[in-house]
Parts: sequence; structure tokens; C-alpha cells
Amino acid sequence: PFTLIEPHSCGAPLHGPHHAPTNMSRRVHSRSVTTPHGGLSGERLMRKFLYSRFRPLRACRDEGAVFTACAFISAAQDPAYTHLVTGGVDGELHLFHSVTGEQVEVVPDCHESVVTHIHPQPQRLNTFPIPQLFASSSKSQVKVWDSRRMEAGAVHTFQDCRAGQFSHHGRQLAATNPVTRKLSV
Repeated sequence: PFTLIEPHSCGAPLHGPHHAPTNMSRRVHSRSVTTPHGGLSGERLMRKFLYSRFRPLRACRDEGAVFTACAFISAAQDPAYTHLVTGGVDGELHLFHSVTGEQVEVVPDCHESVVTHIHPQPQRLNTFPIPQLFASSSKSQVKVWDSRRMEAGAVHTFQDCRAGQFSHHGRQLAATNPVTRKLSV
């Protein structure tokens, strides 16, 4: 503690004017104005932030499969836990248990080409008994799946479109058409 009666001066700042801010949001904002990393030692601070927040918990593996898209869903087989649905280069969908990392289900030949995007339907607290739907997209089609009955096949298939995504309320699905370059709802 110091007294307010005696005059004092603050010490020199630890960082000079060219150093990156230690606050992450200020550093991201300063990237648009200054250097690509937000200033001196910005890259080091970003790496420190990233590795302090994200640590691997489980590894979900399937020998021979290359995953290209993933999303978390609450599957109805075990509603207490979330599941991870992944899509691969071969067009298959894989369902993994998020706690154990075990593979729960594999649906072969879902798409003719690479699965490029998976988007779950947003869940609201009052609609938990309703099964969660999710959309998987490839280069030429979007399929809507029921997380309870993936082995039964897609609920609906949209041809000649890609990048399917549910609205924030989960009542509509939007996708883009690569030929006409228009949005379809």
C-alpha cells in the first residue's frame, strides 16, 4: 500500500507501443489496423491463448476413414450425453460417443462424394423429447437425418444443392445451388 499524501509516479509499462495487447479481444481488433498478429509477440500470445483453452479429451478414430466434417448432436440412444457425428471422404457418416470416444454407428454410402458440411438442428430446452435432426451436405446433395434412426436412411434428400444449414429456430433448412448460385429455402 502507498499513501495518497506523498507524490508518486507509476512505473514504466511492461509492453511498448508496438507490442500486442495481452487482452485477446483487443489483439484481434488491432490485427485489422496493425500487423497480422496484432503487434510484437502477438503470435506467441495467440498460441498461448489457444492451447490454454482447447485440450484434446478423446480421439475418435476409424481405421481407414478420413473425416472431413463433424458436429455435436444429442442422440436419442443416450440422451444424457452428446454424440459426435462425422462425415468422411468416402461419403459415410460415423456416430461416436463423446465421452468414451467409441464408435456407436456407421452409415455407409450416405453420399456419392465427400461429406463437406454437417449442421445440427438447434435444440431448445422445451423440445428435448423430439429427435434431433441434422443435415449432411456433399457437393451435389443435402440430406436430412434423424439421430434416432440413422440406419433407416435419410428423412429427406435435396438434389442439386449443397451447404445445408438450419435456421436459428430449426424450422427451415437453407441450401445453395451450385449451378444457379441461388439460395434455396
